[in-house]
Amino acid sequence: AARPHGGWHALLLGAASAAISTLPALRDPLQLSQALLLLFLLYPLALVDLATLTIEPALVVGGIALRMAVVLGLQRAAVVQMLGGLLAGAGLLALVGFAYQWLRGREGLGEGDAAVLGLVGAFVGWQGILPVVLLATICGVLAGVPALLLLRRPLDTPLPFAPFLCLAGLVVYLAQAQGWLLFGLLPPLN
Repeated sequence: AARPHGGWHALLLGAASAAISTLPALRDPLQLSQALLLLFLLYPLALVDLATLTIEPALVVGGIALRMAVVLGLQRAAVVQMLGGLLAGAGLLALVGFAYQWLRGREGLGEGDAAVLGLVGAFVGWQGILPVVLLATICGVLAGVPALLLLRRPLDTPLPFAPFLCLAGLVVYLAQAQGWLLFGLLPPLN
């Protein structure tokens, strides 16, 4: 069955892919392929979370497996950085989610959000986790609070957080690839 807005998604992905491929630091085919892989993993994750407030586990697990295969096969020096980012990302949001649930008696972050940050962490390394979380939180608050107010919904209405993690993860990855120091915290990618 045809998807009603499939053409727009293809156009958006094509434009994003073209923009990414013009970045000077991504002239190396391996770096470019990893940036495009990240884009093509995060885009559907964000869309599914926006529509359903759930995360597609197969995309997360498959993305981590692909990243791990590339790092183990072609970038062995980045294994520790990749594993550190995976564990720090998933662990940080899982810990925050457990703490919130313990303090408030209800779920505040879904388990899928921790999985998405783990996937992002596999690309940005442990050093990129804090900038991703800060940027995602800022974007989430700037977009979510006005949306809830406009829709006249309570401020404790569940909102998808993965789209903001996905956007922030891609921005931080590309900033690292360019050698930019986002928030003064980011080292360039190895």
